[in-house]
Amino acid sequence: MNMEKYIAEFNYFLDTEKNYSKKTIKTYNNKLKLFFDYLEMNESLKKPSFEQISSEHVKRYLTYLKNQLGNKPNTINLKISILKSFYKFLMDKRYITYEKNITNEIKQQKVSKILPMYLTADEAENFLFGIKLISKNAARDYAMFSLFLLTGARLSEVTNTDIDQINFAERTITFMGKGSKERTVPLVNRAYEAVLNYLSTEKHYIKRQIKDKEIEFEDRTQRGRIPATKTNRVFLNKYGKPISERGIQDIFKRLSQEIGIYRKGLSVHKLRHTCLTLLHKSGVDILVLQKIAGHENIKTTQIYTHVDYKELHKHMELHPLNNKSYDNLLIQKIKAKLIER
Repeated sequence: MNMEKYIAEFNYFLDTEKNYSKKTIKTYNNKLKLFFDYLEMNESLKKPSFEQISSEHVKRYLTYLKNQLGNKPNTINLKISILKSFYKFLMDKRYITYEKNITNEIKQQKVSKILPMYLTADEAENFLFGIKLISKNAARDYAMFSLFLLTGARLSEVTNTDIDQINFAERTITFMGKGSKERTVPLVNRAYEAVLNYLSTEKHYIKRQIKDKEIEFEDRTQRGRIPATKTNRVFLNKYGKPISERGIQDIFKRLSQEIGIYRKGLSVHKLRHTCLTLLHKSGVDILVLQKIAGHENIKTTQIYTHVDYKELHKHMELHPLNNKSYDNLLIQKIKAKLIER
């Protein structure tokens, strides 16, 4: 049986019907290849048929991932999920029956809940303020990171945003999310004005005193979008070409370090976490939050409804019984009198 044929069909399905990105399809391919490579090297199954592969093979594969490759539960769960998707596709196409689906009895690994890292409102404000002060391309960077913090956009969404995705009349921006799914998010005043200022071709000048003369210079930090090639992409690099995800990540790390908010594990994606967490803390309903985030499953959105334990402690201090205390000396005197009786 030619497994490559089925994987190729699966890739076509992911591309045309699921609208997955090339990057996602490549990930699926790599994880499936790892499984079939394991069968060949560790189970002596060369070019196996579906009849030959059993759920026991999968269970031993998961043990291999954990003990030999040192994969953590989240990584293993991703590989399980991809394998399940592949076998579901095979069932839907009637290449295998339900009984031959070896992933039926395979369960996801238990994962300890980790609260998402995010910036406090003060840290986020300091970051935006710091960009204005120290960035060599302040107009662009302020607009770019305002979108992350004020719309909850993903890195890929900001990177790939075109000018025609912004509705200036209605003050909204339409992002192309995972699986090419669109979602439209309002542009609040701060984000709207930041983007509008960056897209403006108007030059900004500052005056400097040189000897006895006051001379005007262009403030290059306030330069707007100046493309060096024909492109509709909103955010461009210093060469006037569409900026890459890696470029945004590098800018964020450098600026966050210089401004003093950086800590281990902080990344551009945490700005999305920050936006959604701060919205929830401000009283935004979880269903509204789900729409803003573009989540299909409400459970995904629930990670942003976590409780800050310092806040929890502060609220628990307000418990009406917390303010009642008794003098131990008085208790002892009362007990002594009761004993005398």
